[in-house]
Formats: sequence, C-alpha cells, structure tokens
Amino acid sequence: MNKTTKVYLVLLPILLLAVAGVALYSKFVLNADNVTNAKTGDCVRDAPEDKDEPFRLVACTDAGAKYKVLAVLGTGGGRCADVAGASTSTTTDDSNIVCMGAKDVDPAKAINVAKEGDCVDLDPAEPQRADCASKEADHKVLKRVENVLSFQSDGACHNVPGADKSYSWDWKGSSDISKKVDGMTVDVVLCLGPLPAH
Repeated sequence: MNKTTKVYLVLLPILLLAVAGVALYSKFVLNADNVTNAKTGDCVRDAPEDKDEPFRLVACTDAGAKYKVLAVLGTGGGRCADVAGASTSTTTDDSNIVCMGAKDVDPAKAINVAKEGDCVDLDPAEPQRADCASKEADHKVLKRVENVLSFQSDGACHNVPGADKSYSWDWKGSSDISKKVDGMTVDVVLCLGPLPAH
C-alpha cells in the first residue's frame, strides 16, 4: 500500500463524516422552522408574502404564532376537513399534509366533527360543540349529512323529525387535498333540534 492510498483511507471517513454533518446541520438547524418538521401541538406563523415558505414553525409564545398543528397526515391519510378544529392546511416537501387550526382553538368544541347525539351552542359567532348538560348547549344534532349539493343544503333537514334549524359547515382552508369542487357541495349540514331550557 503506497503513501497516497494510506492518506485516502484516512481522509475518506473524515470526508464522509463531514458531508453527513453538513446534511444533518442543514436539515435540523437551518431548516428547523420548516413545516416539514411539524408535529401535533407545534405552533406556526403565517407569512403569505413569503411565496416559498408561507408557513414557518415558531414557539407558541411567539407573538407571530397564529396556528396550532392539530394533525400531520401522510399521503392518503385523510382530509384536514375531518380533523377537529382544523381551518387551514399546507403540504410539506415530503407530501405530508399539516392540518392547522387557530392557535387558541379547542378541538373538543369543534363543530366540524359534530355527530348525531352531540349538542351544540349556536350563540357564539362560530357555533361550537357543548356538553349536553351545560347551560351553553341549546340544540342537539339529530342528523349529520355530508357532501350535500350546495343548492340542496337549505332543504337537507326538512324531513328530519324535530329539526328546527340547520347549520352548514364548509372547509375554507388552503391547500387541502380534496375531491370536492369548491362551491358545488357543502361538507357538512347538521340538522338540529332544540334542547329544553336548563
């Protein structure tokens, strides 16, 4: 073995370690705020003027934190519209979908996942689920209808016994992978009946 070969054998592992170190540094330090690294519970800032990275991870105490990550869906793993409290989404570099809701959202009160038998409070600007025994609850979900043609949504509850109101919820978030054609269907119509006064 000549001297040059010995030098290469010594330098090769060092070079490989250096390349691996740069790759890891780039992934975990330089891109630490990339939403590709998002986990449930992380907070995200919104910067629509940044075309390449409109969402970035930030500390939840950061003044710019606008959203909270509610779920990270793999390819074929569902829709953010079905995640309690989700209101927007983005697709990561590795094709996962990050489902986000307002930073202070309470998924336990999210109306988009209300089902038959749940109770709701229609008084807030954004109606929400409520414990049926609470004073806030004013209606019970008698029926949940999904993917209703828009022109039929007003009449979706006409034949539901006891229903005196309906509430329509439609996904408005960005970048969600969905087969629906916006404006043609409504994601969820809840047929609601009044609860006795507490």
